[in-house]
Amino acid sequence: MSSVLKSVDETPWTAPRVPWEWKTPPIPGLSLEGEIAMALRLLHSKGYDDDYFGHITVHLDDGSMLTNPWEIIWDQVRASDMVSCTIDGVKTGGRYSVSPGIGLHLPIRHYARDKSRARVIIHQHPRFSTLWAIRQKVPPIYDQAGAWYTAPLHMVGEFSAGEVMTREHAEAIVDCGWALLARHGVVVLGSSVMEATWRAHWLEYRCRRAWELEGREGAVPMDEQLARESTSQVQSNYYQQWWESEMHRQVSIDPSVLL
Repeated sequence: MSSVLKSVDETPWTAPRVPWEWKTPPIPGLSLEGEIAMALRLLHSKGYDDDYFGHITVHLDDGSMLTNPWEIIWDQVRASDMVSCTIDGVKTGGRYSVSPGIGLHLPIRHYARDKSRARVIIHQHPRFSTLWAIRQKVPPIYDQAGAWYTAPLHMVGEFSAGEVMTREHAEAIVDCGWALLARHGVVVLGSSVMEATWRAHWLEYRCRRAWELEGREGAVPMDEQLARESTSQVQSNYYQQWWESEMHRQVSIDPSVLL
């Protein structure tokens, strides 16, 4: 009995591209103040949780600013708690106080050549980012998620609470979009609450992953070119999708965040 040999199909095969589709229901009544409140709560859950320290400023078209209240810890802030102030930090509205710490933000905004890139400024002392700031060392990138923002991470050396932000450092922070403040914490910028929050989240993620892996056998940082390519592969609308999903999570946890 003769046997019939089946030939192997060696035709090259390319995986089909799955259609990109995203449908997120809108959040009724969402205001800029609500976005800020949710950003504060979201970042608190990601490690930006150093008591009542830290602050976000959002610079408005009329020259004024919105900022979070000094007296309320980030995971408890609501939209109605926001404080308005002048570009010099003088309170103009709200029930609570302007943190004197926003003095760190003012020279960054002042010296910014492109002020649209410094519309939103975040400062805090998240655990792993601050550990790298203490070491005055930029953490390497170990995985794709850590490569979702690969602009140079600026280091402000020997930073202290009383140090005046120089023009050189301020311009570099605006150009890079983020920085480590030696022995202190981080500064992250963005053109929107969404963009600044995205960068702040992935900065702490990158720092945590690098802290966990540095020096371990087989832990090799990503090639810089590969990291940049990984960033370019992230579709631009993914930022918006990430932000929408995180906002919905915050509303489901506590709907009063929007009040």
